[in-house]
Amino acid sequence: MTALWLALGAVSLAALVGWIVDRISGAPLRDRSPLAWLTFITHGLAALTATAMHPLLGVVALAALVMWSRRSGTGLPEGTPSGPAIAVIAVVGVVITLQPPVPMAWDELVWLARARVGAEGPLALAARSLDPHGGLTPAGYPIGAGVLQAAFAGLDGDLTALTSGTSALVLFAVATFVLVLRRSTEIAWGPVALVVMGAPLMWVHLRTGMLDLPLGLFAAAFAMALLGAGRGDATLVRLAPALAVVMSGLKDEGAMYVVVIVLGCMGQGSLRRGLRAHAGLAVLVAVAVVGAWRARLMFAGVSAEHHAAAGFAVGALPDLLRELVRAASDLRDFGASLALVVAAMAMSLLTRRGDDAMASERALSLAWLACIGCTLLALVVGPDAVRSFATSGTLWPRFLVQLVPLGAIVVGARLGREAVPAHVAVPA
Repeated sequence: MTALWLALGAVSLAALVGWIVDRISGAPLRDRSPLAWLTFITHGLAALTATAMHPLLGVVALAALVMWSRRSGTGLPEGTPSGPAIAVIAVVGVVITLQPPVPMAWDELVWLARARVGAEGPLALAARSLDPHGGLTPAGYPIGAGVLQAAFAGLDGDLTALTSGTSALVLFAVATFVLVLRRSTEIAWGPVALVVMGAPLMWVHLRTGMLDLPLGLFAAAFAMALLGAGRGDATLVRLAPALAVVMSGLKDEGAMYVVVIVLGCMGQGSLRRGLRAHAGLAVLVAVAVVGAWRARLMFAGVSAEHHAAAGFAVGALPDLLRELVRAASDLRDFGASLALVVAAMAMSLLTRRGDDAMASERALSLAWLACIGCTLLALVVGPDAVRSFATSGTLWPRFLVQLVPLGAIVVGARLGREAVPAHVAVPA
């Protein structure tokens, strides 16, 4: 069985840090729903991720979260019952507990190796990653995943504990996605569940140590949090920046998701003026996390092995697009899920007029397409090794797993638009 109980210590400490941030902000939340406590936990995990990359970055992250909480207000919207969401999380937790993962894929072994180093202490993984002779492969990756997995494993370097830590990270991502979705009353649960659960590869990733599913769930939750914050939900306002830090620490794509989702929402007018500064800060903290880590790598003489620019291979673009289409249309991996996403996006983008809900759909659709465009650009200018991953069929399926939850939100928003409850306005 998966020892998820090992994560209780890290979760409790993270919740305490988040609660302290909430209290010293001077505008403590009146919300005591499960989502509010998850927000406190995410604040603590964000602080841990930033501190592991550089202690000063942790101080900056904590200060930003305090300032953010102070400006978000204490407004408590008309809540939705958390019972159904808790039931879904419990079922997923039981499935994960009863089916311990057996690491086999190369990516799983990479993340477990980093987590094992992270189990030696909060700063151990950074020290090894910044050592040109540290032996971590591939070099230059963000270390947030290893730090969080080690923390969820109770800093136990045993393989069983580490796989439990990776499972706890997946379960936390599921909980974040489900609780934020439940709070988003204008999004229909049924279509979202159909898209996410209808993709067979999502079930495979539920029981692996790879980061694609957690990152995709966090990205979709971040998008919903931004849109919910626009309705005056103070809890979602506070969740967004912490998610931005966590996402940026997991993989380099995390910062890309933060940037494109924020730009999409701003471009479509889906964020009120009072929230644009908050959204801009989300971009800043995401870029700061990635930038600080890249700067440390540069000064230490460590190159980002798979994420460094290597020129322009424009001639590879047709092969990359061909493999992308093949992966997206593979029914064995995604069933009809991606077809539903594309249909919903086409309907949203082709509708010229509409209300605020329609603008939100267009924002998420544009963000989804922008993520693919940014990835194609990165592959064109990146090293040959990464392009070979894409053209050989190992990269695109994992990347599309990251995009399925965000696409599911577009489908759910398209089919579930309804009257949104009046919320307390967010201070400008």
